[in-house]
Amino acid sequence: MLLVAFFRDHYAPLRLRGAGSKRTATLYAGMLRRFHEFTRTAPTLTDLTNKTVARFLAHRATSVGPHSVERERNQLLAMWRLAHQLRLIDELPLIPPATLPRKVPKAWTVKELNRLLAAAAEQPGFVGRSRAAVWWPALIHALYETAERIGAIMACRPGDLDGQYLSVAAEYRKGGKDSRVYTLSPQTAERCCTIAGRERLFEWHRCPTHLWGHFNAITKRAGLYAPRLGFHTLRRSAASHLKAAGGDPVALLGHADPRVTKRYLDPRITERGQPKPWEILPRLDD
Repeated sequence: MLLVAFFRDHYAPLRLRGAGSKRTATLYAGMLRRFHEFTRTAPTLTDLTNKTVARFLAHRATSVGPHSVERERNQLLAMWRLAHQLRLIDELPLIPPATLPRKVPKAWTVKELNRLLAAAAEQPGFVGRSRAAVWWPALIHALYETAERIGAIMACRPGDLDGQYLSVAAEYRKGGKDSRVYTLSPQTAERCCTIAGRERLFEWHRCPTHLWGHFNAITKRAGLYAPRLGFHTLRRSAASHLKAAGGDPVALLGHADPRVTKRYLDPRITERGQPKPWEILPRLDD
């Protein structure tokens, strides 16, 4: 059986459900296309062997970073394990996870967030019936105050906003298990009411991937653009500033494991105002 057929007929229906399934399916399609280029023939389930997959990952490591390689390893092995459970493959994968370098989380300071909002307020044109200069600041405020993922916020419907309360259904959110209700500031709630569409709170009629492109343009105008900094940076920023103010970022982000939350906290923000080691350590003679 071709891997693309297995993905279409078995893996996607059984494993990819929820608000982020379309984007996840796109990532899997890209990985399968690159695996096809590596094998030089349309890969089948028989190509899921430890030797072939290990060689593919080593090949990918010559052109992309370790996090991208690990993501593709996880994707291939997830399909492989399901094929084994369905008794389509006898062998199980033996390829261990890689040891990934951990970067210091990057969030935006208050000054940078204000620059972002100022750039968003200069965005030309319209988004649906709303001026882009109004629509984009409303989205940024909503993402910052809820620390929600962009996919969940974009899935919200106008009826999910009741006064200052924004309900985000479980099926909108990653994992699809827990619903959340967020309390927005009066100003942000009013902004969201102003731009609410007919079917979605934040109506977006263009290609979904264009949303990221337009946001990148805003970050560039604000002088904040950098690779891997995007909507998720607003989530890290909210968690970091809440931690610095004495709040609970674990509860805000909804992580079951506090160690995951730690990877969101920018020490430049969370440790602001705290004494530095050189200020506490005994002074040494020059």
